Amino acid sequence: MKITRIVLEDYRNYGRLDMTVGPSVNILYGNNAQGKTNLIDAVCYGTGLESCRNSGDKEMVMFGKDGYKIGIFAEDDDHSPVSTRVEYSLQSDKKDLYVDNIKVARASEFINICNTVIFTPEDLKIVKSMPVNRRRFINSLITKVSPTYLNHLYTIQRLSGQKNNFLKKLKFDQSYKGTGEMELNMLDYSIADTSADIILARYRFILLLSQYAQADHRLISDSKEDLKITYNTITGCIDLLKAFLVENDNLTVYMSYGLSEGDYAKIKAILSEYILGKLQNARKTDKEHGYSSVGTHKDDLTILINDMPAKDYASQGQQRSAALSLKAAELVIVKQFVSSTPILLLDDVFSELDSRRRQRIVELMKGAQIFITCTDKESSGKLFDSNVTYFHVENGNIAEDN
Repeated sequence: MKITRIVLEDYRNYGRLDMTVGPSVNILYGNNAQGKTNLIDAVCYGTGLESCRNSGDKEMVMFGKDGYKIGIFAEDDDHSPVSTRVEYSLQSDKKDLYVDNIKVARASEFINICNTVIFTPEDLKIVKSMPVNRRRFINSLITKVSPTYLNHLYTIQRLSGQKNNFLKKLKFDQSYKGTGEMELNMLDYSIADTSADIILARYRFILLLSQYAQADHRLISDSKEDLKITYNTITGCIDLLKAFLVENDNLTVYMSYGLSEGDYAKIKAILSEYILGKLQNARKTDKEHGYSSVGTHKDDLTILINDMPAKDYASQGQQRSAALSLKAAELVIVKQFVSSTPILLLDDVFSELDSRRRQRIVELMKGAQIFITCTDKESSGKLFDSNVTYFHVENGNIAEDN
């Protein structure tokens, strides 16, 4: 996959932009706060509905304007043209999505059209910060290769919101005292069913993530460090899943191709029933607290370097290497599961890395279209042999170097 053209309207500090980009390496250079990251963010959002700044739609609208538009024009690996477009209205707070100029109703119909993988200094949060950053990372990865997973996330978010709202009413509204068992039973049944789907997806891709990140981390550290990733979810679920996979000799199949329809239905039923029991056992506590204490909303990844939690014991350099290994693994997984090569977005990454880590990223980039932001175009350009297109970014204006 290669982007050929980017069109922006009233997006952040870009009033009007219509730029043709190079097929290989595109270096966006200029001083800080000129709009380089804004362009990367536009590509990220215009292809995957994810802001690398974790911004909401309202924050993306240029000051004083009524909304924004992002248009991404691309070619697949077989040179077939494809386009995506996002249009947001500030007045209605509504977002419309288009694929090849045809409006689509679901985000899941949009986000797998043109895949991107982004490297940013913020990736360090995956290793050292709160669980929400690790959940966001794994959710983003799975969504890129499995459109149905996004629907599961929407479903669990809606159901969990309904349950928490109801639990608050039970706790604080006297008119609800002594009621709610039937409503909670119905919600818990649906939550357990969807949670089983989410756990099955997350465990599979965390196994793959650990495998590929471990291999890459060994290269970066000259085999001096061993990186492992484990999945923490509702107590007992992983033990049930492991036992099922080992008993049926399905672990390799599960990781590489996914389970057969029959096996998936069997283990999902086992997990769903188990999770339902966990939810029901926690009901008394949940009523007292006014929120749900059990669920995939508390999931986390444990990242270990030489069997020690990287979050607590690794140095800044080790944490940075771990983050780079995770993102490199994401790239490999997306390549493996998607028919076209993902586009790489590097936002001011090289300034944070030593020569060895820079070289590792360059090796991973082979064959992909790349967008790089930097303040010094010469040092970034030297990393590549040829086919580099330079763009100077200044105050929301972009000009290609001749």
